[in-house]
Amino acid sequence: MPRTLSVRKLRAGSGSPRSTVQALLIGVMTLSVGAAETLAMASLAAGAGTGVSAGQAAQRAALTVKSVPDGAMVQIDSEMMGETPLDLTDLTPGEHRITVSKAGFLENSRLINLEVGLWETVEIRVVRGVV
Repeated sequence: MPRTLSVRKLRAGSGSPRSTVQALLIGVMTLSVGAAETLAMASLAAGAGTGVSAGQAAQRAALTVKSVPDGAMVQIDSEMMGETPLDLTDLTPGEHRITVSKAGFLENSRLINLEVGLWETVEIRVVRGVV
């Protein structure tokens, strides 16, 4: 059963909701609450809820890493992050080195620049070779 994701923006000092948005979606989504500077990103899994603070999320960036072929390991700034396809929603804006590797394939990396509040997608191809 899909979960409901609610976003509320409160009036300063009032404690009452000014706007509420509800979505019956499962997956990674971008939420906009009010002005563009309050962009928030969240991932909602089946059977689990999540809370999002737009003020905190506004200083973060998000990235989807895809590889051809799928199933490659992803490192960002030498830190292992997971396997492609991969959605990362809590990254520091700025320049990062993304490295993709897979057994039997040559490692491939590139520099990217992530911007505050934006969701970037990068697809990196790895080619067969001697490792």
